[in-house]
Amino acid sequence: MLVNMISGTISILFLVLVAIPVAGTLVTFRSILTGRYLNRYFVVSRKSKGVYELHHQPAFGYYFTNNRKFYGLTKDAIRRFQNRFPNCTLITTTLTQQSGNRIGTQVQMGSFALIGSRLMTDFLILCNLAAYRKISGKWLFAQLIRGVHKNVMIRYQVVGK
Repeated sequence: MLVNMISGTISILFLVLVAIPVAGTLVTFRSILTGRYLNRYFVVSRKSKGVYELHHQPAFGYYFTNNRKFYGLTKDAIRRFQNRFPNCTLITTTLTQQSGNRIGTQVQMGSFALIGSRLMTDFLILCNLAAYRKISGKWLFAQLIRGVHKNVMIRYQVVGK
């Protein structure tokens, strides 16, 4: 019984401390090789001719950023995209970066795809070590996850025609 508990704990610890950073590094390395790497937080994927999609992909799995730094890195990624692909369109599909001044279209998704997207977004929020703090007596990661589960998936154009 004790051996099984120790084995399970070691497996979870391995997953948390090794597998996530290694997977993030491998995806980042692949993005660098294919020319899709923008900065340590963002990569793009090609959707169709002249259209690319922005993805949040932390280089080492875990990251530490507040809102101000995150938006600064987002702007940096957009600037790099415009320099590298000047005549292309950049879109994003998001549950988190939504505000009243961004006009987009709601993405129709099946319930399983929406659940998967929400779980992936929850995972990325939990990988942000800066989210493990309290603001007004409430955990920031819990507030962010609650917001993700209230929002619908929105696709909007970041730059381009």
